[in-house]
Amino acid sequence: MDIAETLSGGYCCEAVNSMYSNCMTSNGMSSNSMKNKSTFDTAAYGGGGWQPRDSSHWDEIGDVWGDCGIDSEWRTLRSVIVHRPGRELEASLDNPDQVQMLERVDWGKAAAEHDQMVEAYRNNGVEVDLVQPREPVSPNQMFCADLFAMTPQGAILARPASVVRAGEEVQVARCLAQRDVPILSTLTGHATFEGADMIWVNRHCSLVGPACGPTRKQRGRYHRYCTISTWR
Repeated sequence: MDIAETLSGGYCCEAVNSMYSNCMTSNGMSSNSMKNKSTFDTAAYGGGGWQPRDSSHWDEIGDVWGDCGIDSEWRTLRSVIVHRPGRELEASLDNPDQVQMLERVDWGKAAAEHDQMVEAYRNNGVEVDLVQPREPVSPNQMFCADLFAMTPQGAILARPASVVRAGEEVQVARCLAQRDVPILSTLTGHATFEGADMIWVNRHCSLVGPACGPTRKQRGRYHRYCTISTWR
């Protein structure tokens, strides 16, 4: 019987006992010899050895979670996530407007300029993480600032409003996870949001610029996801 099915069937104790009836404990005693011993005073069931998690999520940033978070537009920059542009920009050669470019983009020059930017970051002590997107790569993947908004306690994953950019946020989410950055929220339903439309005024207040003439319902969604930026 599948273990997930067993645990949801209301008789998990019998299943677990059956699975481990022939196991040996750490001191060499057969689990059968411990049938009459209560387990409810053990740490596994909240007994004396159990320790509560008293620290807040904020306290665990830089410890349990990766060191991350911003609450201003002017403090010292410590780390960035970027994507090095490549041949995906050739999609702009035939019809730039179709991929939301203002003009044709020379991907070789774009990559060279990107390399200079990364070098400048690193020369000034900024840690640079590169997105490693799966194929096919979106022509707009290099605009990483649109794909998430960073807060003092983690990232809000964006959801670009254009179908041309759908899925770019997935590639950035993978990079955030590799850095152990907590993702506090992911937009759902029909909500859309781009990270570059949010700026910090101070640690308690951020401004969001709704794009494309949002409806009243959409403004409500913005409020829902921006309330996550209210701290302590």
